[in-house]
Amino acid sequence: MADDMGWADVGYHSDHVLTPNIDTLAADGIVLDQFYTQPLCTPSRGALLTGIHPMHTGLQHFVLHMQSPTGLPLDLTLWPQYLKQYNYATHMVGKWHLGFARRAYTPTYRGFDSHVGYWTARETYFEHTHCEPFGGCGLDFRHNMDVITNASGVYSTHYFTDRCLHIINEHNLSEPLFLYVPHQSVHSSGFNFTLEVPQEYIDMFAYIESDIRRQLAAVVYAMDESIGAVVEALHSKQMLENSIIIFMSDNGGFHH
Repeated sequence: MADDMGWADVGYHSDHVLTPNIDTLAADGIVLDQFYTQPLCTPSRGALLTGIHPMHTGLQHFVLHMQSPTGLPLDLTLWPQYLKQYNYATHMVGKWHLGFARRAYTPTYRGFDSHVGYWTARETYFEHTHCEPFGGCGLDFRHNMDVITNASGVYSTHYFTDRCLHIINEHNLSEPLFLYVPHQSVHSSGFNFTLEVPQEYIDMFAYIESDIRRQLAAVVYAMDESIGAVVEALHSKQMLENSIIIFMSDNGGFHH
């Protein structure tokens, strides 16, 4: 799942964005070109994991803030919890944004065997800190319930890719796997709508005049590279031919 990726932010809808791996999935699969989702992060993620419209979960209004004293209602059964009934290994890598006011709201208490990523809405891509208006800043990068303190300077997309490859490589083929990967990309990293990506990716898109658009194309390409690595890992482990891969954005491009 991409974050805030718009219709024109994918290669097969653009004349300047490059997403060869996503394009390949589209060419070899089915493109849902009349696909509708919620307009914001929390409602769309809650709908995906429960199969229930946000109007019926109480999350229809806006996103959950860092100080929110609630989350996705605990009486709802989530996708990984259903799959646990069929002996799936269930892992999550990336953004949660469905509440953490109590431990019971967090991913490993909602059906996931493991979670590497962050609980809040947005953060910096290299330092992994989240800032909230009038709420302060803090490190939000976690492995299950533990804060990861040694990832400073590591680009989140690369960190998430390595985690996905580890999960796939270590997976016991005698049981099925559910791997949910909600990427940080292409969400802005702060309240000034900045995007962060290693310079070598930006240099690839020197032909794009707009600084913001050039950065977004670079962030998208880095995410596409990650998706290609995950698909290749599934192929190498001889899991790909028995896998269903779904790629989507949580909502459309964020306008500013």
